[in-house]
Order: sequence, then C-alpha cells, then structure tokens
Amino acid sequence: MDIWKNFFNILKNVASLVSKYVLHHEQKFFAHKFKNKLAFLIYNPKSGRQQEREVAIKNFIAMMEQKGFSVEARCTERAFHATELAKEAVDRQVDLVVANGGDGTLNEVLQTMVGSQVPLAVWPGGTANVVALDLRLPRNPKDIVDLISRNDSCYRIHVAKAGSRYYFFTAGIGLDAEIIEAVDSELKKQIYCCRVPLN
Repeated sequence: MDIWKNFFNILKNVASLVSKYVLHHEQKFFAHKFKNKLAFLIYNPKSGRQQEREVAIKNFIAMMEQKGFSVEARCTERAFHATELAKEAVDRQVDLVVANGGDGTLNEVLQTMVGSQVPLAVWPGGTANVVALDLRLPRNPKDIVDLISRNDSCYRIHVAKAGSRYYFFTAGIGLDAEIIEAVDSELKKQIYCCRVPLN
C-alpha cells in the first residue's frame, strides 16, 4: 500500500507542476481588436446547475449586445458536439468563441481551436470549473462581459497533448480516469450544492 501511496503522490506532484507550467507560463496580456464583434457562444445546457440557465444565457447576450457585440448562441446536443461547433466558428472566422459549461465542455471546444487566431473566452458554468479557477476567471457573467469588452485582457497559454487530444491542465490514467468517467452528473450537482466556501 505504501508503494501505491507514494506512486500516486508522485503523479499528483507531476500533475501540479504541469498545471502550473501549462496555465501560468505565458500569461502576458496583449491587446486584441475585434473586427466585426461577432461572438459565437457555445453552451452546455446540462452542465452545472440547470436552473435559470436559459435566463442567464439571454442576460449574457443582452449584456454583450450593450457592448456592441452580436452573439450567435448554440447549445450542445450530444457528446463532442462542442468540438463540431467550435470548428464551425473557426471556419467562419468569427471574432470570438465563448465557451459556457464545465471543464468537459471546455476541453471539447479546445480540440479545434488550437492553432487558430480566434480568441476563446471562458464563462464558467460547470460544477468544478478547474481551468477557470486556475486562470482566476470570474463566474459572474457581467464580469466576463467586462473582461471581453476590454482590449487588453487577452493572453496565450500553452496546451499539452495526449494521443490525439489536447488538454489544458492535467491528464489522468488508471484509477483517476476511471473515477472521473464514472461520476454521475446528478451526484456532481448534489455535491456542488453542498459545497461551502472556506476562508
């Protein structure tokens, strides 16, 4: 048991180092000018808490329009649909892709955006939102809109690749991967509702 415990501790430390390097190595802000202010919003209607999600999406679009953006909103309908939608957005050369969902949705969007010149805005809407937390992004949609509308809030981050898939911050194998795959979405929501902030 001690051998396995040490092994998992080593994996955890390596994952932590990779996470810090991938997410924080190149956070140099630069200006980005939107030509047509066309934003493509991809959202997962089943991620996180679903109450009032449609209202939140409508409010987000209204706030973006107040900043001069036109927004096309598309919801995901199946697994890997976010990847297809992101590819459509990149092919159309929209000014901005906004991903609203959890880390799974964000990972799907990432797959066809790597190497493109289209910026990706992350609007956290899942249970854990690990990427958004590591990047210190706000969850409040008004704060996200304010960040997007600024012309100095863009930065590049490195991504890693395992097999044919890109990822932002960490990858797991064996037991770790099995647990993540087996977690029931309804259970995740119950756990989320029970979380309390620790100051």
